[in-house]
Amino acid sequence: MATTLPPVMITATRWPQRDAAALLEQFIFGARYSGRRAPRGIDPEYVSYWIRTQIKPDAAPSALLRVVDLLRFYDRRDVIDVLAPILTRREADDRDLARSAYVLQALGEVGTAEHGRVAANYLNEFLVPVPAALTLFPLMLETAEALALHIDMEPLTQRLKQAIVETGTVPNLKGPAGIPHRKYSDYQRNELPQTQLVVTMKRRVELTEPAIRFQELVFIYMGEADLSTASTHVWAGRLLRSYAMLGETQQQAVLDIFKTIMDGAIRSRMVKPRKDFTVGRAAQATIYLQGKLSFQTQDYFDSIQNRPESFLSDE
Repeated sequence: MATTLPPVMITATRWPQRDAAALLEQFIFGARYSGRRAPRGIDPEYVSYWIRTQIKPDAAPSALLRVVDLLRFYDRRDVIDVLAPILTRREADDRDLARSAYVLQALGEVGTAEHGRVAANYLNEFLVPVPAALTLFPLMLETAEALALHIDMEPLTQRLKQAIVETGTVPNLKGPAGIPHRKYSDYQRNELPQTQLVVTMKRRVELTEPAIRFQELVFIYMGEADLSTASTHVWAGRLLRSYAMLGETQQQAVLDIFKTIMDGAIRSRMVKPRKDFTVGRAAQATIYLQGKLSFQTQDYFDSIQNRPESFLSDE
């Protein structure tokens, strides 16, 4: 007799309010010591409440960076109105620019399509022209990636070309005065093309028929694609979770693919670090998506030392 799968939950709530508040306080305001992985086990409704009461319009960029990480996991669209006032259209320095960039990322990650379009236009119209955008150019590219479905990359491309021309007139480009030119040229050769590839890939995958799309997402999530990066891992994980939440058929389809991956990896002759990574990541996703591991897979999973953290995990 077929069994009914439990529905996929964002998280299994296990922290009482006082503990949840302390976890969020440390994560959001703990600077570099808090890492980038949002704490699991907090009531999603409380996450929204905490953001509403604790995040102020003058919040530090480092805090807003982790608010975006928190929203990516808990998927809380209901706090966008808390972040929107940060967008003043008067960004002048690095701090202003970074704060607004993270708000735009939040709009792109958990907002509606209209939010995404507004955010993409805001990036190109109000942030890209600011001088500080060149200092924070990697952040501008990161924000463009978060807005992949709506962003026009041409303003960023042209802004970088202009900067390269302007800084390329110093007599000695190999000396200290040539550092800006070399830095911007490196962005043009490396970071910009990488972002353009990711933006193109996201648009293509989003337009693919759902039954095929989730297979590509699994490939990216498992680190098997050329564009499997830390950011696309989270992006693919979020879309896989959304697909699995559509219904039991979709949920089972995702679980079946992860089972095939785990069974194949355990039987394979791949080197142990790669096998541990593959089984560990697929097993974490299986548990998170309310599936069950076979006895053999559970034994192998339990034997993995220092399992790497992954997005689809409630640990």
